[in-house]
Amino acid sequence: MNDGISYMNLAIYGDDPTTDSIDEGINNNESFTLRLYDSSEGEFLNYQSGDSLFLFENWSNTNGAPMLSYNDPNTIYNFLSDVEISLTLADTIYCSNDNSFLLSGGSPLGGTYLIENVVSDSLVPSVLDLGTHLISYIYDNDTISQNIFIGNISSSTTDLTVCDSYEWNDSIYNESGVYTFNTTNSFGCDSIVTLDLTINNSSFSTTEIIACDSYEWNGEIYSESGTYTFSTTNSFGCDSTSVLNLTINNSNESFDTIISCEPYEWNGVTYIESGNYEFSQNNNEFSMSFDGSDDNIEIINTSSNTLESYSFNAWVKLENNINYQPIFWIGENGESQLEIYTQISQVANSALTVAHKRIDSIPEIFSASYFQPIGTSWVFLSVVFDDGTISVYLNNEEQEIYENVGSNVEFLPINLSKINIGYQNSDDFEMFLEGSIDNISFFSDVLSNTERELIMNCGDAALGFDNLVGYWNFEEGQGEAVIDLSANENDGVINGAATFVADVPEQSCQLTTVNGCDSIANLNLSILGSNSSTDTIIECDSFTWINGITYIENNYSAFHVQYDPDSICADTFFLHLTINYSEELTQNITVCDSYEWNGEVYTESGIYTYSTTNSTGCESIAILNLTINTSSSSTLDVTACNSYEWNGELYTESGVYTINTFNSSGCDSSLTLNLTINNNSESILTDNSCEPYEWNDEIYFESGLHAFETTTTNGCDSTAYLNLTINDSDTTYLNILACEFFTY
Repeated sequence: MNDGISYMNLAIYGDDPTTDSIDEGINNNESFTLRLYDSSEGEFLNYQSGDSLFLFENWSNTNGAPMLSYNDPNTIYNFLSDVEISLTLADTIYCSNDNSFLLSGGSPLGGTYLIENVVSDSLVPSVLDLGTHLISYIYDNDTISQNIFIGNISSSTTDLTVCDSYEWNDSIYNESGVYTFNTTNSFGCDSIVTLDLTINNSSFSTTEIIACDSYEWNGEIYSESGTYTFSTTNSFGCDSTSVLNLTINNSNESFDTIISCEPYEWNGVTYIESGNYEFSQNNNEFSMSFDGSDDNIEIINTSSNTLESYSFNAWVKLENNINYQPIFWIGENGESQLEIYTQISQVANSALTVAHKRIDSIPEIFSASYFQPIGTSWVFLSVVFDDGTISVYLNNEEQEIYENVGSNVEFLPINLSKINIGYQNSDDFEMFLEGSIDNISFFSDVLSNTERELIMNCGDAALGFDNLVGYWNFEEGQGEAVIDLSANENDGVINGAATFVADVPEQSCQLTTVNGCDSIANLNLSILGSNSSTDTIIECDSFTWINGITYIENNYSAFHVQYDPDSICADTFFLHLTINYSEELTQNITVCDSYEWNGEVYTESGIYTYSTTNSTGCESIAILNLTINTSSSSTLDVTACNSYEWNGELYTESGVYTINTFNSSGCDSSLTLNLTINNNSESILTDNSCEPYEWNDEIYFESGLHAFETTTTNGCDSTAYLNLTINDSDTTYLNILACEFFTY
């Protein structure tokens, strides 16, 4: 005894190294465990521990004396017996429903098994109480023990509601349902676990936003581009995660300070005065309205290109719920390449319908989405064809996608033939639109979502994108034509009663940057007008200005810059020139006797000039080529007998007579007749004679009326008549012959 502790010395014999085939004890470097049986307590005392385990070497027979190095009475030495026994049971946990079995696992074989100190070679779990039991194995008075546990089988059901998924017994469940799992419980016995699982889904959404300057989202204002997440719970109490992919494009406000020495052109406007000017927007004012009767717009200059892809965009508002409302048609002679129209369907007032050319030449018809309500709302419509796939968008939200579904309905590229707006004639079936259209744009390419968004907000944005086939914004406001604002001159003719109306979708063609954000340009303009002047000149025929150029026509645009070293600006002279022209007028005049011209009386032929100024103040030279022809007069003195015929008149009396006529030069000719009329005379002489009668040198022997014609002293005829009577008398005839003389 030492301080109340009992010690005992045990003799340990080592193995004889000379007899290797006989185990006589412990060899060098062997260890053993000292186990003492306390009969009062009925238990084995095991002293093997981390503090009491020693390796022994250099064993020697001390004949009962303490061994060298193992003689400390205050140390418990842990030794193995010369026969090592062990107990290794197949299991230490058994279930109450397990079958009985023979105990095994004790070594060396040939020992005895005890269950709760009762010798038994078999273990029957069903007859043992639940809990811990001691199994012992005795061999050669050495005993080794091991605890076993008898447990019971179990089952359980768990009702569970989770979000998205649930991991249970190494399996992940994504759907609601009743699941079972066979396992062992905490006692190692069969356990059937049932899970009544309800899966509610978390929600997740991604929004792509392009905004200008800032964007408010879930109560937060974001001013920088980035990916933002907002987490909350949905109606099931699960996570709701919204992801915002935000692109912030900055609005642009520019300030230009310009000092100009001449009028300054800015954004298409010429400014001639100093001041602060702003340029920001251009508004949409007119759309095109169709009455549904016989009106349409025919595009007359379309090319015949083939389109592998296209994008169609337009604002459309339908006025009435009628079937077949054509919007846009490419085709002619009853054959269609592309048809975009609405028709009444069973699920909505008007279903948007697209018919596209396919491989069998029959347009493939499909209904895409719906206009609601009719007559009150503008809808922005987009149809996109890309590599055999057609996509339809309303207000830039994708509605439907149609792809090639077989060789007989393969979508083909379309030929850009005749275009009609508000009209369609397919298979000789005519349709007319009753509604309004605005800002139609058609591209030979696919537009991005951002590009469509920009065009939806401002139709004129189409002018900034490539591959524009035609753009009609109907801002003419009047007339019978619509102008294509693209470079292709696809102008249209208005047929029927289609009219421009001031009913347009809500848009704002705010001046934008290339990213579609507002852009406001400010101009602080200073016009230094003191160094510029305008020469207002009125000259005749030509003018040579300070720039050395001789002008012969009006000029209101020429300017000349003359640099002055003492001035910020050069002296700029503007020319406002009016050229009036001198005149030279030649008159060919033929007159009689004299001609009065510019206050002078001319009586001779010749070339005469007269200089003066015309109404514009320029020299006016008049040239007179004058021919003077003389008037003529003549006097005719005529003495006539009885009468005188002159110029068709018969005059019977003396007098002065005048006739006015024209001579060979066409001038006056005055003829005067001094006429003396002398009358013929006639006399009768009656005489009787008894013998021959001599009268006017004639001897008359017989009675009778005898005439004698002569002229009077005036040269007129004078006829004397002799009425002679010869009375007979005795007549003696003497025949006398005389010589020299005879007297009777």
